Amino acid sequence: MQVLDWMLGKGQSALLRRAELKTFVNFHGNEAGKGGDLTHDETTIIAGALELTEKTAKDAMTPISKAFSLDLDGTLTLDTLNAIMTMGHSRVPVYSGDRTNIIGIILVKNLLAVDPDDSVPLRKMLLRKVPRVADNMPLYDILNEFQKGHSHIAVVYKDLNRKIDTLKKSKDTETHKYNSHDADSDSVKNDGDQQAKRSPPSTPAFKKRHRGCSFCILDLENNPIPKYPSNEIVVGVITMEDVIEELLQEEILDETDEYVNIHNRIRINMNASQENLLDPHPSLPPPLGSAK
Repeated sequence: MQVLDWMLGKGQSALLRRAELKTFVNFHGNEAGKGGDLTHDETTIIAGALELTEKTAKDAMTPISKAFSLDLDGTLTLDTLNAIMTMGHSRVPVYSGDRTNIIGIILVKNLLAVDPDDSVPLRKMLLRKVPRVADNMPLYDILNEFQKGHSHIAVVYKDLNRKIDTLKKSKDTETHKYNSHDADSDSVKNDGDQQAKRSPPSTPAFKKRHRGCSFCILDLENNPIPKYPSNEIVVGVITMEDVIEELLQEEILDETDEYVNIHNRIRINMNASQENLLDPHPSLPPPLGSAK
């Protein structure tokens, strides 16, 4: 407390700026050697929470060129299912035509009953709508939207009409752009007429599997493929895990994941990494940055 008295003065209270608070927390870390008892993990997470307010979607997203996705017109062959299993994702973006035209996602758990020999068309599977967020949307706002449970993955777009000198959009505007479950905002109006939207199937089995999220379903049998404004160019995808990694300031590694480190752009295969760890006498050292 003597240090605090010296810094702030006895009987005085002060509000610290964000940078000062971060320095103050580091000062109390046990690594600083000043007698503090905060661990490295504690100081890292606190610093990550303070820094997260300055980060946006483009800081945490996976570039669209590096993202694994499926073609809507493709079929679920053995090779396709093996590729999905290798990537280890629980949700996979689905595009139509161009890879940047992400129209929805498919839950990998819905593929458990698919027979590779049947070569089922992907468009026959149950797809879900995918939220869209601007590349300048704050990560805290994205995290708040993910917590609502509608989706844990979103498409990141860049608005070509956005001018550099324009005023910053309000959070309410960005949040409205996120809510892509509103069909009126997802599709482009043709000649000013809005096409009628049919509800997804209402069978008991359907309701049991998708209770509370019927509006999330992308019903391609009754509705056209969603279209988006031409000035919104998809630049990446972002997941709740990406945001949490920015908060923790560490990569979250899965046992079977093969992914691209968003900061170092290094493709990592966890199976290979674990084999290196288990082998006490590896013939070759692991590549630099392969184990993080």
